[in-house]
Amino acid sequence: MNAKVFGVNADWLLGGALAACILAFYFTRNPVFSMAGFAAILLLFLFDAAPCKWDAKGVKSSLLELVGAVALAAGAWFVLQFVLSTAAPLDVVTSCSMLPVLERGDFIVVAGREVAAPTVFVDGPVEAALQGATLQKAACTLALKGEQFERACTTGVTVVGKFFAANSSNDVIVFDATPRAYGLVVHRAFLRVVNGTHEFFLTKGDNNLGLDQEAGIGIVPRADVHGAVVMRAPLAGFLKLFLFMQFDEPEGCKVLVTGGN
Repeated sequence: MNAKVFGVNADWLLGGALAACILAFYFTRNPVFSMAGFAAILLLFLFDAAPCKWDAKGVKSSLLELVGAVALAAGAWFVLQFVLSTAAPLDVVTSCSMLPVLERGDFIVVAGREVAAPTVFVDGPVEAALQGATLQKAACTLALKGEQFERACTTGVTVVGKFFAANSSNDVIVFDATPRAYGLVVHRAFLRVVNGTHEFFLTKGDNNLGLDQEAGIGIVPRADVHGAVVMRAPLAGFLKLFLFMQFDEPEGCKVLVTGGN
């Protein structure tokens, strides 16, 4: 419906308001702007979905347009899955664990390709080989609320006598974490561990002090990896965050870790 508000097309007005809310939230981190963004998204949908005339013909026309839009979106999703060879070709960064490479609110494109990460081959079960692994720790700087602290962070791992250092050129991957309560995680592949029949990954967020596996996340089977991040669009992901009412930033967004990657 081409509704007008104060003589201005409602879509343009609400679209501009939504963009302003995203920018205001990005620079202030005030949840009021994220809630206002949610309201703008909701009003945009209502204005677009509402029929031009509230009669049988108008309602039917609006329903057909809505069904067509959903079908088009579903078709585009399936095409992206095929082209990018992954079940999850698009995602949004919801935390700050990959700062400064990825920020909360980044919209990312994922490709199901071979993951760029160092590989170690082991004999027998991977879990048993990793039980004997040792971690290298070094001093990192943790910046919080204008103050800086030194903390120990993981900078390398030794598996079956071979040492592998943290490497910022390894791929950032998207994977289903175990336990599943963590949902999809977007972290860097630290090390690939292969025993000839199975392949697993150790992973780490660039802005975290330790490996995910030190924090309780299980080693990541290759089958749980959706792919590697190949593109990011800053700010665009806030549309999803606002829509799903993720108004408040995680506590980790107030912290920046440097020196361990």
